[in-house]
Amino acid sequence: MTQTAEQYDAAIEAGITLFMRKGFSNLSIEDIVNATGLNRYAIYSAFGTKADFLRACIRRYCATDIESLERLIAGSALTPKEIARANLYHSVEKMFELGAGCLVCENMKEMEKIAPELGDYCRQYFNKKEEVLRILFSRARDERALPAEIDPDEAAAAFMIFKFGLSNEVKRAPDVTTLKRKIDGFLAAMFP
Repeated sequence: MTQTAEQYDAAIEAGITLFMRKGFSNLSIEDIVNATGLNRYAIYSAFGTKADFLRACIRRYCATDIESLERLIAGSALTPKEIARANLYHSVEKMFELGAGCLVCENMKEMEKIAPELGDYCRQYFNKKEEVLRILFSRARDERALPAEIDPDEAAAAFMIFKFGLSNEVKRAPDVTTLKRKIDGFLAAMFP
């Protein structure tokens, strides 16, 4: 049976969820087969090894995250604070929906052991996301929404640290509303 591009896209989306929930080591090829609907041959043919499948999932996850943030910044009438809130809210809602933390945060150490180049790719993702956030926070400062004493570089770094901390908070927080209040508190400190 020939697989379609849509089936492979769906397999990658299912893989992202699997890796977020189980991590690399705890995930079997059988888990991938069951979640994706592809047979072993199709998985190996399309992606290669489990590590190759992780690579495809990480690349999609990172690209989608950056693209959605860039679209939100470029095509939006929202203020920088509203954009930052929308990005953080979306992340928390997705993590709660999946019952797992950030794909990159949850698998970074393991990825570096399995595929060092994937660890490098993830660091480039972090850098690119910080760069996009710098643009957002520079715009906020130009619009006087961000206080002059807050450096856009430092704001971008603080945002990234806070966002990755949410990955751990999702596991401990009782509900999405609690985390949204923490997000609002963080943003209130940044955008007084």
